[in-house]
Amino acid sequence: MQEAIGLIVLLSVAIISPLFWYKYEIDRKKALTYSIITTVIILQLIMYFEDGYISPFIIITIITSAIVAYIVSKIVGKFIKYNNEKT
Repeated sequence: MQEAIGLIVLLSVAIISPLFWYKYEIDRKKALTYSIITTVIILQLIMYFEDGYISPFIIITIITSAIVAYIVSKIVGKFIKYNNEKT
């Protein structure tokens, strides 16, 4: 059950972060980069506050969360681009 909650938190942060960055950053590459960095930092802070210490597998969690954040950010960016072109 705890893994499911972690996945929900990962996906929600990975969706909210690019929504913010694509709205306020004009350059899409910068927005993608900023959203990945923001997602990884927020997830590491959440894990630190939950566990009380930095994970010994921090490199693995950074790489894994960055990959997920990249995929979700690209999908959100395409959706936002599509909506901006339609209006």
